[in-house]
Amino acid sequence: MKLSDIYKTMNCICGKALANGEKFHLGCPLRLDICKNCNKSYNEHHYRDEDMECIVSDEGTGDVYEPIELTMWAADLHEFGPGKVHIVNIDNDQKTFCGRWLRAVPGKFVDDKVATCVQCRNCIVAREERNKRQKQWQIDSLQRQQEQDQVWERRRQEYRAYLQTPAWMNRRNAVMQRANGRCESCGIATATEVHHKTYEHIFNEPLFDLVAICRSCHEKITLIDRERKFR
Repeated sequence: MKLSDIYKTMNCICGKALANGEKFHLGCPLRLDICKNCNKSYNEHHYRDEDMECIVSDEGTGDVYEPIELTMWAADLHEFGPGKVHIVNIDNDQKTFCGRWLRAVPGKFVDDKVATCVQCRNCIVAREERNKRQKQWQIDSLQRQQEQDQVWERRRQEYRAYLQTPAWMNRRNAVMQRANGRCESCGIATATEVHHKTYEHIFNEPLFDLVAICRSCHEKITLIDRERKFR
């Protein structure tokens, strides 16, 4: 049996046999007009919410998922047999997904054909899988960033609370007395603040981790530390 004859017996665009009168099988990787998340047809009201759950509603909120139309290119009959049915590249409508230029493959656009070019089908499946992984990476990255932000906010709150404790006040007063009220950076201005040289021993700092400093020097040192951190 020829390859073209095999595809005549299969209705789904990906070539799989269908049962129970279905027009396509659920989760077909080549049906870009079908949501892979919920197996429902896309329409102008197809959304995903913050939890990436699908919403089909007139008042949906979130990211809108639009269908992607596939265009077929049927190659003309040639000396080696019937031409293949290719899938036109979505990103470049002058080429097929398997990399052939349309001008190099005589044929015509068709609407009622199933793709018989295995390379085109494999390419579009790989494209969908890549997009799926990229979307999942974006979701995971956003979740990691949110978790990191929560951790930093919790640490900032703990630090602010620590600055009001007697333990910090005692350390601060000891550093100020050691400096005799003079800025230990410029040696000229009056010290008004205490600067951490490191936060490795936060909440239990030895005095050599702390310096008495004026406001101006504190701002300069903080700026230098931030620039060094992001180099």
